[in-house]
Amino acid sequence: MSSPDVGSPLTSPTPFVPTPTSPSGGSGGYGGKGSCGFWSHHDLKFPSILSALTSLGKVFGGRALNIFGSQMTLMQALVNSNQDDYSNLARQGTASLLNSYAYAGEFSLTPEQVLDGFNKALDSPESALQQAALFERANNALP
Repeated sequence: MSSPDVGSPLTSPTPFVPTPTSPSGGSGGYGGKGSCGFWSHHDLKFPSILSALTSLGKVFGGRALNIFGSQMTLMQALVNSNQDDYSNLARQGTASLLNSYAYAGEFSLTPEQVLDGFNKALDSPESALQQAALFERANNALP
């Protein structure tokens, strides 16, 4: 699957770099408590502000709608097995947003930082890949 053409950015975005603590171990075979695997198997633990059925476009805004469409839900983003740069961003960004609400004060990013980093990363596949990797590190750093 090729990444959609979102045009060329006027300036290259700088992904937000979190300062994670230490990597967490596995939890029931799903990964650590902040991982995509954790959230995909614990939708009842979603923060009350979000639902597994909430659309990615509704949460992340217009540019996300253009890339992911209006039908992809947060749960679909978490379980999406595509390995393209935008799918990785959707997966890791969704987990980061959930972590920023569910583990406020414990997670290294605020919801605003996740939303901002996610949207800036939509400028190019390279930006999406970099930001997804940063989100993944932060997600896996939850104790």
